[in-house]
Amino acid sequence: MDIKTIVKDRGFLMEDVAKEMGISPITLSQTIARNPTVKTLQRIAKVIGCQVGDFFQDETESHDYDFICPHCGKPIKVSKLDSNM
Repeated sequence: MDIKTIVKDRGFLMEDVAKEMGISPITLSQTIARNPTVKTLQRIAKVIGCQVGDFFQDETESHDYDFICPHCGKPIKVSKLDSNM
């Protein structure tokens, strides 16, 4: 579970998430470093606009993309072209 990466991928800074939650960035960082409660995960998810389940996505599952944009860090979906075209 890499909450910080998900927050960043959604275009947020940890400081902004903490502010929206009404806590200090240090408190948020310490909470994430430990074992955050479901309630805390729900609060973070609400701020960044995702589902709590997004924090538990299996990192070994295959993706439909092969590259990460070097500018924004978002995945770039790559698919094979049909050679019959």
